[in-house]
Amino acid sequence: MRDLYVVHDDSKTIKCVFHTMVVRNAAIAAKFPGGLKAFVEKHRPRCNNGLSVMCSMGFNDLEPLVQDLQAYGFDRGDAVHFDAASYLIGAGATGDYHDIEFGIPWLKGECTKDGVFVRHVESKSAPAPSSDTAGLVLKLYHHERHDIFRRLKRKKWAWQFLAGGEVTGSMISSWYQTFNIGHTADKRFWALQDQQMFRRIVTIAEVDRFDPKDLSTIAVRLIQEYDEWYLDQMTQFGEIPLQSRKRK
Repeated sequence: MRDLYVVHDDSKTIKCVFHTMVVRNAAIAAKFPGGLKAFVEKHRPRCNNGLSVMCSMGFNDLEPLVQDLQAYGFDRGDAVHFDAASYLIGAGATGDYHDIEFGIPWLKGECTKDGVFVRHVESKSAPAPSSDTAGLVLKLYHHERHDIFRRLKRKKWAWQFLAGGEVTGSMISSWYQTFNIGHTADKRFWALQDQQMFRRIVTIAEVDRFDPKDLSTIAVRLIQEYDEWYLDQMTQFGEIPLQSRKRK
C-alpha cells in the first residue's frame, strides 16, 4: 500500500503539536531548490496556501529540515520554531487560553482548548512618509557609518518608549527587545535607542523643524536607517505610534 497523506488543504489554520517548525510558502518557492513541490516531497509538511508546518515529538527529528533551511539561505523572516505543547500545558494550568504573537508579521497563533493553531497573515507595506513631512529629516547618522555619531550621542536626551516585544531572531531563537526614541531639548536631534541586555543609541536624525504630528515620520526614518526588518515587524503590529507615549 502506498504511503498516502494529506499535503494541502485550503483551511486558514493548521493545528500544531509538540515541536513545530513553520515556514512561509513564499520563501520556499523562492529559495528551496525545486520549489514547494520538492520541499513537500523531502520534508512531508502539512500545508495551506500560506504556510508549511512540520511537527515532531523531539527537536532532533527536525534537524534535517533546519540544516536545509540554513543551507539554502532561509533567515529569521522565513521560518519559526516553537513548542506547541508548552503553550497547552501553561494554558491548561492557568485557564488562560490566548492568541500567540511570534514577533514576525506573517504569522499569528492561537492556543485553545482544542489545541494550538497557526495562520498566515498577508503582508502589508510599511507606510511611506506623507508628502508634507517627507523632507523633514535633513541628515541621518548611523552608529557604524559616521564619525560625527560619536559626538552626537553624548548629547542629553529625553527618552520615550517607542515599541517592544518578543523578536524572532532565527528559526530557533528569540529575545525581548525594546526601542526608545529620544530628542534633545531643542528637538533638532532625534535618536533611536535599542535596548536588549543593555541600552545603546543606534541611529540619530537631524531635522529642520518639528511638529508633534511628525513623530511617526521621524521614527520610521530612524528605524529604516538602523534595520528595515524591524520596521516591517512594527508596522505589521501597529506599534509605530501616531503620538508619543511617555515611559512610566
